[in-house]
Amino acid sequence: MLLGKQIAVSFESGYAKIAYGSQRNGTLVITRTLTMKEEEFDVFLAREKTKDFIVVFNFQTFYQDVILLPPVDAKYLDTLIETEIRKNAPELKNFVFFSTILKEKIHEGRPTKEIFVFAADSSEIEPLLERFSRYEKRIIHLYADVFAVSHLIGDSESVKEKTILSMIDREGYKTLFLSREGKLAFVRSIQSRGRGIDQYDMTNVNMTVNYARQTLREHPEELIVVSPSKDKASIVEGLTLPVSLFHYSPRVMTTEGDTTEFAIPTAGLFLGKGSAKESLLPKEYLSAIAHERILRYISDVFMIVSFLCFGYIIYGWN
Repeated sequence: MLLGKQIAVSFESGYAKIAYGSQRNGTLVITRTLTMKEEEFDVFLAREKTKDFIVVFNFQTFYQDVILLPPVDAKYLDTLIETEIRKNAPELKNFVFFSTILKEKIHEGRPTKEIFVFAADSSEIEPLLERFSRYEKRIIHLYADVFAVSHLIGDSESVKEKTILSMIDREGYKTLFLSREGKLAFVRSIQSRGRGIDQYDMTNVNMTVNYARQTLREHPEELIVVSPSKDKASIVEGLTLPVSLFHYSPRVMTTEGDTTEFAIPTAGLFLGKGSAKESLLPKEYLSAIAHERILRYISDVFMIVSFLCFGYIIYGWN
């Protein structure tokens, strides 16, 4: 089965990276990729005919944690999580969040749910929505880059059942995130002096591994480096984990050779419409999109009914 063309965008170090793709029988086929300076992106939006976009975003201000909550009905869970975020991250006045239930366990003799929570500052989202709306485009899903990339990495059979530490290799900083059996469980940003892993990065990575082991009681087995540049990341010796560079799983095919430098927007296409609850679009924006679709549907129905009525009138005259 072939699903229609989708477009995903990520903004990385002053550039916009764009990936076009479609789903075919469970396989994502990347058909085209583009890179442009971020200031040129508005020209692209004005010319591109597609209305709907997936955006994978690197949030600068966020809160992440693993919290324990009692087992409650799903309709009450978000309210409890929101209360915990407001208590633990008062600096986030307005925020959006997603959560993932990692597992259920007994804590201090009581059943609890272990839940990973990621909350982002809404002030980072509003300019993004306005930029697309200016050209009558819609963002149908907005994913945190760590969430999207963790799922893309977790699709590989070699890591599905493991606890993995991954790194997005950026120029001025790195983003580290821990995945347990494909589920995001921890996120941390560290300062960096350039691409690749030097002695300074090695120290920070090893400290993160120790924190995972001693505080989180997690034992990562491997470090996977996602490099958004054409140049392969250089890696120094001395890391406490074996290191490998990210490669697509067999469920991702490309028509342009090696496109792993577009791994972040590709991760958005890989998620597609399957992770709506992890999308970080504000409720007001989703409501406006829903109303727009309803109005468009009503307009289409009205046009069809009008056409049928006109045909009936012509038939009556004849």
